[in-house]
Amino acid sequence: QRKEAFWSNREPKQRLTKQERGTVNALSSFITAVNGAPSKERISTKTKPRRRSESGTVTARV
Repeated sequence: QRKEAFWSNREPKQRLTKQERGTVNALSSFITAVNGAPSKERISTKTKPRRRSESGTVTARV
């Protein structure tokens, strides 16, 4: 039974990946909103590399 609980604890990691994808989608929607503002174009260019680094950490977690 302890082994079953151990594997059941590992299953939620898939849910975490889904939550991380949701956060990435939220960041992408936020970046698109920032791109809509011409005064914040420089900030949007800085957030794009950060988004790529975050996606790299997500692949490392999986």
